[in-house]
Amino acid sequence: MGRRGMRGWIGASTLVIAAGCGDDGTATNASDTGTSGTTDVGTTSTSEGTTTSDTSTTDMSGTATTTSSTSTTTTGPGTTSSSTTMSETTGVMTTEATTEATTTDASTSSTTEPPATCGDGDLDPGEECDDGNDDDGDACLSTCVAATCGDGFVYAGVEACDDGNGDESDACTTLCAPPACDDEIQSGDESDVDCGGSCDACGLGGLCGGDPDCGQGQCIAGSCQSAASCKALKAIDDALPDGVYKLDVDGEGPEVEFSAYCDMTQGGWTLVMKAIDSNFAYDDPLWEDATPMNEGDFDFVAKAKSKYVAFSKVGFQELRSSYPDDFGKSYTYDLGKAYVSAQALFMGPGIQIGASLIQYWNDSVPATAKQWGCTNYINSGINQMKYLGVDFLPGGGLCDWNGGARFGQRVNANHGDTGNHAGQGWGAYSTIGGDPPTYYYDTKQLLWVR
Repeated sequence: MGRRGMRGWIGASTLVIAAGCGDDGTATNASDTGTSGTTDVGTTSTSEGTTTSDTSTTDMSGTATTTSSTSTTTTGPGTTSSSTTMSETTGVMTTEATTEATTTDASTSSTTEPPATCGDGDLDPGEECDDGNDDDGDACLSTCVAATCGDGFVYAGVEACDDGNGDESDACTTLCAPPACDDEIQSGDESDVDCGGSCDACGLGGLCGGDPDCGQGQCIAGSCQSAASCKALKAIDDALPDGVYKLDVDGEGPEVEFSAYCDMTQGGWTLVMKAIDSNFAYDDPLWEDATPMNEGDFDFVAKAKSKYVAFSKVGFQELRSSYPDDFGKSYTYDLGKAYVSAQALFMGPGIQIGASLIQYWNDSVPATAKQWGCTNYINSGINQMKYLGVDFLPGGGLCDWNGGARFGQRVNANHGDTGNHAGQGWGAYSTIGGDPPTYYYDTKQLLWVR
């Protein structure tokens, strides 16, 4: 019904109750017919999910008046509690009944496995391994990744070290072991794979940081290089300085390499002899054999003479003599053909160079050996005794003695103003010295080939 009808209904009920309160036990109703009726007077309030409803019932027969109270409480999702109380107003027993109903949420419950976790001992998707511990020294790291060389953790019993980097020159290589001379990688202080540094020296072609890294040849432009001559070395690196180098005439062959002094400044000349305040006699066997003499002496100041291994090993076409303190001050002769060695040259026949004075040789000798008077028999050449001989010359007087050199010239020397011929240069001789002619004088010269 509408609100207006409700209010009218409630008002009528109130009148009836009021009448009942004051009657004398005789039932009265609007129509005075004795008909029993029920009037509900309801007050409803709602607070925090609780609904209370009061109902009064008046028996129109006047027998009893009963008041009923009903409470409904909602305690949570799906749970409703209802309580009804009846109170006696005329001495009749009051009965209280409580009904509780429980409604269960219709959602379905289920059991879910806990999420996968690295370290739970179970191999889950995305894990390489899972041994259930946090030991990074075993086969499975605490990150559930299999131990590998380079991960920065030392795998006990398998790796000797693991520094987690790719530097082969430090104390731990990418093999997870200290550098070794047989690990087949360039490691530690090696200049190349398993050679150089503290390992055995490298062979030809091996990488190097310096000459000590090379077991053969020398370190040129970062690799161990060798050659048969100083000229060949200069061809490899034109910037090489003067100095001692290792030469090898057959590379990997059976010939043993040897040390030689190279004049790189003047174009790659190989030193084969030196005479510092000394000289070699013309008939000294050293001119025609392979025997070296003081071959390790490369001092160009102290008095000494040397014949180097290069004398019998290095091929050439040019022959040159120079001052020991100025390599640029020299005399060079081009033979016009190649010789396998200086030994081969001096074992061969005499070679005439010319019949005019070569000033270089005249300047290189002491005053008593300089050109003096007779000029009829001036001659320059190589192995001069083989073509000039030792016989007296027909010049007579102060122009009849003979002489020459292994590499130099014949002049009419002063001889203390006696004027007889003698040689100037390497292996000088003069018949004035007897038979065989042994005369020679001290000089300061270096003999080179190229």
